[in-house]
Amino acid sequence: MHSTKFYRLTTKLSRQEMRDFRDFIASPYFNKHKILEKFARVFEESVMDCPDNPPSKEEFYKLLYKGKKYSAKNLSSLLNKAVSLFWEFIATQESLRDTLTRQKYLLTGLNHKAWSEGDDFKPFADAWKALKEFPHQDAEFFQQRLDMEAEWYRYEIRQTRGTRQVSLQPLLNSLDSYFLIRALEFACAAANLDNIHGTQHKIPPSIEGVLQVMQYHEKQAPPLARMYYHCYHTLVDRDCEEPFFVLKPLLFKYAGSYSLGEAIDLYTYAVNFCARRINAGEVEFLSHANDLYRHLIDDLLNQEEAKLSAGFFKNIVMVMATLAKSARPADFSWVEDFLETYRGRLIKDNEGVAYTMCKGILHFFKEDYRGAESLFHQVLNDVEDVFYRLDARAYLWKCYYELNDLRAFDAAYNSLRMSVKRAKEIAAYHRENYNQFIKNFQAFATIQRKKIEKLIESQEDTEKRIARLKRLRDHFREAESTVNMNWLLEKVNEAIEEKELVR
Repeated sequence: MHSTKFYRLTTKLSRQEMRDFRDFIASPYFNKHKILEKFARVFEESVMDCPDNPPSKEEFYKLLYKGKKYSAKNLSSLLNKAVSLFWEFIATQESLRDTLTRQKYLLTGLNHKAWSEGDDFKPFADAWKALKEFPHQDAEFFQQRLDMEAEWYRYEIRQTRGTRQVSLQPLLNSLDSYFLIRALEFACAAANLDNIHGTQHKIPPSIEGVLQVMQYHEKQAPPLARMYYHCYHTLVDRDCEEPFFVLKPLLFKYAGSYSLGEAIDLYTYAVNFCARRINAGEVEFLSHANDLYRHLIDDLLNQEEAKLSAGFFKNIVMVMATLAKSARPADFSWVEDFLETYRGRLIKDNEGVAYTMCKGILHFFKEDYRGAESLFHQVLNDVEDVFYRLDARAYLWKCYYELNDLRAFDAAYNSLRMSVKRAKEIAAYHRENYNQFIKNFQAFATIQRKKIEKLIESQEDTEKRIARLKRLRDHFREAESTVNMNWLLEKVNEAIEEKELVR
């Protein structure tokens, strides 16, 4: 059963959600097939209760139909019906959690049925009350308000038969706020993808118009639209710092006005800008990244049981560990506390590997290279994900350089080079970055060979080596700034300083 789509879907459910699913299937309103009730019960008892040893399809069929001959066609039909009910269950669960959406559908249904009960019609009163209690003034809020005002307008027109003037101004204001936020949100998402993958989205004229409107009327826009507007400029005007310094105080000032999911997106854009400036050598942006992450974690993540993506989790560890290494060693304990406190918030897929990877990164920054080596090998043993594996191999290569382990260094070089070559699924942009790092690191290592081999060199050789290192440093400074290239530039500078001291 572990190979079925239904099994893969239900492994995402908690025990309580599985019980709710069984109750959902037991409802004759949603399910007309009695056998599916038994199917859900047997599945929970035989599969979910025994995750390490789930039954085969044949064994499961025997539990479901005692004494009957196995029929692959019959079981396939049941599984397809169960999957269809699963989709219905997920949609129903979401609607039950979302009071405003239920209110909106209620009002739509009442208008379709042409009910009329006067201006104090209770469903509308309940809808306005639910809207006032909505915790965030984000895009969803303005969309819900727009939908409710549209239903109220239809109700009013039908109620008064056009005899009373009805103002559409509230509806137009909600439409304007909703469109501004959504247009800027997806403009940011497109610009971010362009930065990551080297693509080039074409911005439609309507969104170009929004950007022009915001340029002259930003102060009148909702706070969330203002934040997305400045995020957009941090993404497209990558050398201009002004949008970032407008954005940062806005994020802190309006922290309670948007959802946690939007907070993570906004803070990630802001921190990515800091990372680009840090990679360009502007180390003062480490403190800005630190401020952003601490505010997000201390003031927002602590308030909600939100799930964190592995990438977001890793970025926090890298930024805070970099800051700890460069300026504030005491922050290493903060990073360790973060890892242990929030590891349970990681999204289920590969959560153990993400934690191990981040633990390895922390050990690397603390210069415990043997400890990091062990953790990165564990990542390679535990996961097939190409990005985890490439990242782990790159860190291992750097570890062996720091440890002066020549044999392991050469093996790690060949391993990373071949892994990048075979990784067909990675984007051309990422492949080019890895290939540039491999080429440049190998060029540096060739110059540093005697240092790695711990051999003594003459004064003349030292002079030549310093000159070659300086030429290499100039070349590295012209390359695109990435985490690996930033580390490599740091190592070149260390090598030059060390040799000049020896000279």
